[in-house]
Amino acid sequence: LKSAVGSIVLAMSNTVSEKPDGFTFHRSNIHERRHLATFARLFPLFCFLGVVACAAVSFALSERMLLTLCAVLNVSLCLGMSYSGILCLLGIRKVALELRSEAVEVVQEEGIQHVIVIANYKEDLEILSQTLTSLAQAAGSHSFHVVLAMEAREGDP
Repeated sequence: LKSAVGSIVLAMSNTVSEKPDGFTFHRSNIHERRHLATFARLFPLFCFLGVVACAAVSFALSERMLLTLCAVLNVSLCLGMSYSGILCLLGIRKVALELRSEAVEVVQEEGIQHVIVIANYKEDLEILSQTLTSLAQAAGSHSFHVVLAMEAREGDP
């Protein structure tokens, strides 16, 4: 029995190693001509047609069956939306924790210079002053080169 299992495992490993590239899932495409890709394309249609067929049959047979189908669909919709909401909250929390941990760390690399071009036309001087002040107070502002792009006719009425 051990030799039979060993030969099966050896045969499986040989068939896997015979494929030079192998099938990598991340390179698959829904438009491929494989049976699984066709099933993946048709699955939502089959689900929709199944629900419509159940609704039509329950409408024809009994009102109670139709109400049960509606209740099941409402509960599944409620659970799906609750699940999505919980996952969104968890994702927001994870992003906030990542941002909080990375906010302290500022990357300072020698030789990197930043050119900031501010194109403005008839911009209020207070807004331009606030922009330049916030750029001067930013971390790493010693490597900023600010270029103000203005129209020559800006002073014309």
